[in-house]
Amino acid sequence: MNKKIIIGILVVIAFGIGGVKIWTYSSGGNATEKQVATNSSNRESSNNDRDTNKEESSQSNNSESNKSNNSLSSNLSQDEDTENTNDGVFNNKDNKNENSSSNNASNTSINTPYNVSVTGMRISKIGGFSGTFVEDGSNKKVNNILALEVKNTSKKDLQYGEIKLKVNGKETAVFKLTNLPAGKTATVIELTGSVPYNSGDNYKYEDATYAAVEKLPMSSKKVKVSTEGSDITIKNISGKDLGTVYVYYKNTKGSSYLGGITYRAKFEDVKKDKSYTANTSHFSKSNSEIVMVDTEN
Repeated sequence: MNKKIIIGILVVIAFGIGGVKIWTYSSGGNATEKQVATNSSNRESSNNDRDTNKEESSQSNNSESNKSNNSLSSNLSQDEDTENTNDGVFNNKDNKNENSSSNNASNTSINTPYNVSVTGMRISKIGGFSGTFVEDGSNKKVNNILALEVKNTSKKDLQYGEIKLKVNGKETAVFKLTNLPAGKTATVIELTGSVPYNSGDNYKYEDATYAAVEKLPMSSKKVKVSTEGSDITIKNISGKDLGTVYVYYKNTKGSSYLGGITYRAKFEDVKKDKSYTANTSHFSKSNSEIVMVDTEN
């Protein structure tokens, strides 16, 4: 039985069939609402970067070497474990905000920690990232690129977040993150991987976009998920055919996620009571965490 398994990288969040409300906040604090209606067809087109097993297999040989060629300094994560000491260098200036009441004022230079309006996102640190650039899946090597440590302080899970900062009053740096559970933190690298970090630069909040849900779905009554090494295995326990099943995961560094990016394993034509295994390029049982499982049916 030859089943097609597709591994995709999630750069733009896959919303539910009914759509989701996106809220945008400017530096002035005004919110605008935008209803995004999505369905399975446009979710497919927006989130699949790879569409063959061959391409996935060829990349999987390099996944472990990509993970081992970086190192993460202790200023980002004080409780990092020994298995995860090589995930990129993050050097930061940790400016304490002495006047929290003016923290979110329009045109105010950022001092960390900085609460991003009412989005639930908090910028804990601003710094420079050196290592493998993960945000676009290219895994190119970068040095001292602007990065943020962002925490979801909300009680809701963040499906999508975007933060824009003005650097020295000139260029705009964009940071995107997906599928950040409540209370979790991610090191988010500037989206293009081209804006350098300088300790003397001035960073001003421009605007932010976010979408949140009470809880990211895990579909535990439909699908049983197990992992081994870089393999993700699902078993259909729903008693019916599920169509397409998506398993979303993020790579970790100590108590933080590395990058705003979420990776996705896609299983097609999932029949009842059957098991399916995907060998991934980016998943590691010791360094990754499954954050969402979604099904077509």
